[in-house]
Amino acid sequence: MTLDDFMKFYNDFYMPAYSDLVGYLGDKPAQVIVEVENIAVHLIRVIDPKCSGKQQEENLQKAYNHLVRVTIDCLKILWVELGKDIGKMHTTASLIKKGLLVDEDVFLAAHLAFKDLSCKARRLEMDNVGTDPLKCLDLYGELVNLGWSIVRLRDDEKMKKVLLDLFPEDEIPSPV
Repeated sequence: MTLDDFMKFYNDFYMPAYSDLVGYLGDKPAQVIVEVENIAVHLIRVIDPKCSGKQQEENLQKAYNHLVRVTIDCLKILWVELGKDIGKMHTTASLIKKGLLVDEDVFLAAHLAFKDLSCKARRLEMDNVGTDPLKCLDLYGELVNLGWSIVRLRDDEKMKKVLLDLFPEDEIPSPV
């Protein structure tokens, strides 16, 4: 593990996952903050002149391990939040036909694909606990991308019109 390897993973994987998560939630989950603090503690040891080269290497590896963990956590939290929103879209069955940019069968097929991929990603992560946590990273990334594409199937203008027809303007529920 080198500092260049650390920075490459940070820029290529962590930052996109973290940025998407915080942008979508408008918040920083506590688990992410804890892991980032753990990374910082180990990186401080890496630059500490009192640490030996071996201690610096060990702390860089520990910081990297936390970086991998927080990246996976960001993707999983985003997956769960997207899943909640997709589930809300699905449970508003009477609105599905009127509030989506696609036909109902396309949405339902995409929702099923999201659930199937969720199971595969989680299973892959569980199969590799303690051995290779990176194996699930690409699949969680694919899952999040699928979730984004499903959430974007909602037509907010159509949904607003449907809701305005059903509820007084001051009582409109959130579509997702």
